Amino acid sequence: QFLYFIGAMFQKLTFLGTSSGVPTKYRNVSSSCVSLASGAVWMFDCGEGTQHQLQRADAVSQGKIERVFLTHLHGDHCYGLPGLMCSMGMTWKRGHDDEADAESEHSFCDFNDRAQFFEIVGPPKTATFIRTVLQVSDAWLPFRYRVTELGTSGDQSAAALHACEAPPLFLEPDERGLFHVGVVDGFRIVAGPLGHRVPCFGYVVTEPDSSGSLDVAAATKLGVPKGPLLAQLKAGSAVTLPSGVTIQPTQVVGPPVAGRKLVMLGDTCDSSRIADAASGATWLVHESTFDSSNAALAIPRGHSTAEMAGGFAQAIG
Repeated sequence: QFLYFIGAMFQKLTFLGTSSGVPTKYRNVSSSCVSLASGAVWMFDCGEGTQHQLQRADAVSQGKIERVFLTHLHGDHCYGLPGLMCSMGMTWKRGHDDEADAESEHSFCDFNDRAQFFEIVGPPKTATFIRTVLQVSDAWLPFRYRVTELGTSGDQSAAALHACEAPPLFLEPDERGLFHVGVVDGFRIVAGPLGHRVPCFGYVVTEPDSSGSLDVAAATKLGVPKGPLLAQLKAGSAVTLPSGVTIQPTQVVGPPVAGRKLVMLGDTCDSSRIADAASGATWLVHESTFDSSNAALAIPRGHSTAEMAGGFAQAIG
C-alpha cells in the first residue's frame, strides 16, 4: 500500500503492515517506510514478517533503510528487526575496498556515505532487546548499529555491548515531555509519549522550511535581469546590479514556507501529550484498532477507535 507525497523531500510512505497483534492472510503486522528524496528510507516499526513484505514492495529497497524508529516493544512492532538487521548484513557492501578481516572489530567503516551507524530509536530497553537477540543467536554484522533510547532504562552500563554495537544514547524529555531526537538531513525529529500498556511513542518528522516564492515581476521592475542573479535572490543572497544598486532578498522573495509535517503514531488510547508537536500536521498516521461499537474494549487495551483517531486529527488541525 502506497501513499505518495507531493514535494521534493518526502517522496512516499509505504505501509508494509497494518494488522494489530497478529498477521492476517492479507495484512502483516506493523511496519511502514518513508522514502526520502536523498534515497534514504526510514522505517517505523518492524513486526515479524516485515522482510517478506519488503520483498513484495517494489517501491522500497531493503538496502536503502538507514534508520528504524520503534514506537514500542510489543512483538507485533519489533520482532522483525533483529532478523532484518542480519539479512541486511548478508547483502551489505562496504564503503571501500578494504581487505581487512570481515569479522574483525577493526574492519568497520561507515554504514554509508550519509551515516556512520545504522541508527535505531526506541523506548527504554530497546538496546537490551536487540543486543540480547544478537548475542544469544551468535549473530555478527559487518556494520555497526547504534540505539537511541527515549528515556533511561536504568541499565545503561549493566551489560557488555554487542561486538557490532556502538554505545547507546539516552535522551531525556523537555519540560513538555517531548524528546528531541535531532535534525537529520534537514528533517527535525521529535518523539512524544502515547497512552498504551507499555512505554510507547509517536514521531513527528518535519521538513526544513523552504524559501518563499520569487516575485519575478518585482525583481524585473527593480532592474534585476533574468539569470543567475534571480537564483541568488531566491537562495537568500543580496545582489548588486551593474548600476551599483543592491537588491535585498526581502524586496522580491516572499516569507519562508514552513516545512511539511509527518506524524507517525504507535498504539495509543491517548495521544494528547504529542498534540502540540503534531499541531498542523500535513499527514497523520493514527491507529484505529476498534470501531465505535467496541469502544469499551479500546481504552483498557491501550488502543483507539476510528472515531478517536478522527477526533485527534481534527484537534491538531
